[in-house]
Amino acid sequence: MKKELKMNLLISILFLLIGIILFTNPGGVIDFIAYIVGGIFLFVGLIYFVQFWRGEKKNIFVSEFYSGVISVVIGVILMFNNGALDLALRVFSGVWILYRAIVHLKVALTLKDQKDDAWKVSLGISIILFAGGLFEILVQSLELTIIGFVIILYSLFEIVNIIYQLLHKPKEEVIKKTEIMKQEEVKKLPE
Repeated sequence: MKKELKMNLLISILFLLIGIILFTNPGGVIDFIAYIVGGIFLFVGLIYFVQFWRGEKKNIFVSEFYSGVISVVIGVILMFNNGALDLALRVFSGVWILYRAIVHLKVALTLKDQKDDAWKVSLGISIILFAGGLFEILVQSLELTIIGFVIILYSLFEIVNIIYQLLHKPKEEVIKKTEIMKQEEVKKLPE
């Protein structure tokens, strides 16, 4: 369990850094990423065109010509329309925050069943994260500075919660219940 918490702490710190960069220099970050990713797509598209003109058939499902056209179009869109990357970034980070809100809600319900007062903290974080994740996904005119701010808030909530969990020693019943829940979830997985 501590290994998972440490990994979540690392991810939260990474999100904190991304949020700070977006908050302080949103335009430069998006331009840089858009040109890099767009350039990669253009390069891949050109490779597909070269393979097509040489008659090299590497992909049996899709023609190299069509793959090249799609890659070049995506590359051009990313390089000259930063709004597409902005949308992708907004949706990705918003969905991640919603996922973490659901995880916190699950933890809160488990802690409440075990009569542990820490469930209130986890529930509060879950509600705030859920609202922030929805806000980030749904508000289209959201500037990258605000996205950076929301990501900073999310990561700070996560970091505080993880540190609390690392320092808080749960009752033995909570540990046993968590292990039983994990085993039950594994049994539900399709074989």
